Amino acid sequence: GCKGSRIIVTTRNLRVVQQLRTGFLANERKIVPVPESDIIDLGVLEPGDCWELMKQRAFGPDDDHSGLEEIGKQIAGKCGGLPLVANALGQVMSELRTVGAWEDIRDTKVDLGLREVYQKETLERLMLSYHHMKLEFKMCFIYLATFPKGFVMDNNHLIQQWNALGYINSRH
Repeated sequence: GCKGSRIIVTTRNLRVVQQLRTGFLANERKIVPVPESDIIDLGVLEPGDCWELMKQRAFGPDDDHSGLEEIGKQIAGKCGGLPLVANALGQVMSELRTVGAWEDIRDTKVDLGLREVYQKETLERLMLSYHHMKLEFKMCFIYLATFPKGFVMDNNHLIQQWNALGYINSRH
């Protein structure tokens, strides 16, 4: 709040960027344009970088992954350069370490029927990780859909609810 302070906003939504560019401050009814040079477009990761991220999640330091590496690189190409998707798929791949399971992930096609191309492509890629998620994780994930977007909940309270519903075991 002091003079010279800055706020950093990260988003994939171009509408947010356009709104920020106008510099309209709702509380003070002032317009303070944001200079173009202050907007940084990070773009997306290269497939090789996605694979490196996925590899960190999928394998331990001493794991032999020679038989899965080529399939993993092909899966990395489906991430669309999004670190969130690479991380989610890497986690799924860490639990399913067979050639057949990874080929299934690679060959899965998901269509959500969404209109906005960017949103559709991102959600389709994330659905790959959901499709291959363990059932108990799916139940926890679906439970979160009952709360409105932006809802803030104490994580211990959420864990207690999942435990009471039998989604998780309290020992873990």
